[in-house]
Amino acid sequence: MGLTGFGAAEPAGPATATVEQLVAGAFCACGCGSHLPGGPHSPACFGCSVGKADLAFIRESLAAGRTPREILRQLADPILVEVFADYDDERLPAIWERARRVAGALRHHRVVLRTQARSAGARRAVALAECARAEGSFASMQRALIHHRGPWDEDALLRLAEREGLRTASSLESESLDSMRSCLAAVDVQLQIDKDRNHAGVRGVGDRLALFVNREPVDDSDAALRRAIESAIRAGSV
Repeated sequence: MGLTGFGAAEPAGPATATVEQLVAGAFCACGCGSHLPGGPHSPACFGCSVGKADLAFIRESLAAGRTPREILRQLADPILVEVFADYDDERLPAIWERARRVAGALRHHRVVLRTQARSAGARRAVALAECARAEGSFASMQRALIHHRGPWDEDALLRLAEREGLRTASSLESESLDSMRSCLAAVDVQLQIDKDRNHAGVRGVGDRLALFVNREPVDDSDAALRRAIESAIRAGSV
């Protein structure tokens, strides 16, 4: 699904009512104690990477044909794997794929990138991912950004978006590019970045790339990640 409008707001459509029902009462998995952003209950999360990833998961799962019952079951997954890294960190692709592979093998889906956006290029990448999320293409655009090795200037990221098929409905390439540029300029990701930075600071992440399972630090290896997930499952079942 391509970007049809590059809007920064939550998209509307036939599935909106179903999304609202799924979001209602759901808590952000980051551990802040707030409800998912966009839900009817307070306090509501203002949109960290974890909360936004769950919203994207709901919308894209519905678009893929999954039933609300299936989605609710997956939202109830007690395991959260967090990767603290910026998009332009050269070590990110390896640790991201490892986290996805090990969590997937154990049938856990919630693997979230939490970026502090310490460079201008990394911040542009967060903004582009947010533009894609608002149009239902977050997962594919995020994966492309994670494996993109630069450059990170605006023109390079717009070319990446085009290669991924993320265009507006315009038949003119120039108009499509202008719309993408407008979204990058208008989308507000500061609250998301601030919350991810705050959680990174509380956990002592600093400038390093870090991996967590249910908010506990984990060494970057298949075996350590598997042990951490299995241990978290056991702890939750006591």
